[in-house]
Amino acid sequence: MTFIQVPVLVLLIALLFYYIPKIPEPKLLPIVEGFFQPEFMEVALVFRRNMESGKEQGASFAVYHDGDIVVDMWAGYADRDSMRRWRNETTTLAFGCTKGVMAFLVAIMVERGLLNYSKPVADYWQDFGVNGKGEITLEMLLNHQAGLPYLKEAISLRDLESDIQHVDKSIFSQSPVWKPGTLHGYHEWTFGIILDRLIQKQDPKHRTVSEIFQEEIAKPLDVEFDMHLKSGDVHKTARIYQPPVLQSILQAGTNLPYLKMYIKSFFSSDSLVSKVWNSVKESVLPVLVFNDPEIREISLSSYSGTGTSRGLAKLFSVLANSGLYEGNRILRRETTDKMKELANGDTCFITGLPKKFSLGMQVFTNPYGETTFCHAGYGGQMVVADPSNKLSIAYLTSYLSIYRNGDDPRFLDLQRAVYSNLQKYIERRKKMTEV
Repeated sequence: MTFIQVPVLVLLIALLFYYIPKIPEPKLLPIVEGFFQPEFMEVALVFRRNMESGKEQGASFAVYHDGDIVVDMWAGYADRDSMRRWRNETTTLAFGCTKGVMAFLVAIMVERGLLNYSKPVADYWQDFGVNGKGEITLEMLLNHQAGLPYLKEAISLRDLESDIQHVDKSIFSQSPVWKPGTLHGYHEWTFGIILDRLIQKQDPKHRTVSEIFQEEIAKPLDVEFDMHLKSGDVHKTARIYQPPVLQSILQAGTNLPYLKMYIKSFFSSDSLVSKVWNSVKESVLPVLVFNDPEIREISLSSYSGTGTSRGLAKLFSVLANSGLYEGNRILRRETTDKMKELANGDTCFITGLPKKFSLGMQVFTNPYGETTFCHAGYGGQMVVADPSNKLSIAYLTSYLSIYRNGDDPRFLDLQRAVYSNLQKYIERRKKMTEV
């Protein structure tokens, strides 16, 4: 059977099962709440349609423009089984969007002289440089060019708290699988495993990444986001739900890059995708393992960020406004400008998905064709900073999909609605200031 025939067969099987009548399940009320400026009514309608159609079952969506919040909505259920509703303060797991938050934190440390993008990581952490890693710079690590996408010696997330020596040993023993700086491939887990250790070592107080983020960013900017889920906040967070198998097959069957990625992971244990996912033991378990409060309390900037869309959009509004927050400079404009300069691009060597990076941020274009810097997360999560329009957008869901690259149709529909109505809002604001 040829490679072309495989996805066709998978798609036909998926369609067959998808349309087989199923026992009717009780339909949950499509509850949608929140606030939006009148020009963004279309955004609210799209959000509601996603709930009514069943595409969404629990999510939040927020938009900031020029430092002001213009959309702040939430919908559905934080826990479908108990019918616990999604509230204004409900948080959820941001997955890969946490990497964008880490890029923000690293930028602050660079501006304070604690790190330098161009310096080898081994200059700060000597033991890291063994086994061919001596020339890997901080920038290479941030941009997924380090050649360290997996660990031969797998770790458990619990090791990050109970056996850090094993974690360090796994890092030190790893050699680059390509010449650092020549390729880029998504370092899904090792991004945070390495960076978090480096950041803690370079912090003058040797604080954890979560402590640094809270004390230096979240509290001063009043941002509802953390690098992990605190034990006292478990009652506020949403339970995540794994995509139904048939839905995942259908989504993959209609998206060739994803289908190729999953086929490689399932049928070739030697593929880079398989090795990446097997680096962390919890990664190969059902995603519901991340509903375990003990796992969620472990901080790892590869995935563990937890908060509201409002908090994430507020944080990225600083980047959208060239480093300014309420008139105070948080980052230099040169830094935020550099985050838009493409460091690498096109196809990820590991996943086969289109990925472009710059200083730890993913680089995209908005519907106007202008450059934005963002970060996507597994399941559909997405956060955007758009300096051209002083706009930031965040979408977080607990009803996960297979999408992990800012391409979830639910988010894309919401984003299109934002941009199609943005100019109306800007024009009204302009008229108000002229009166």
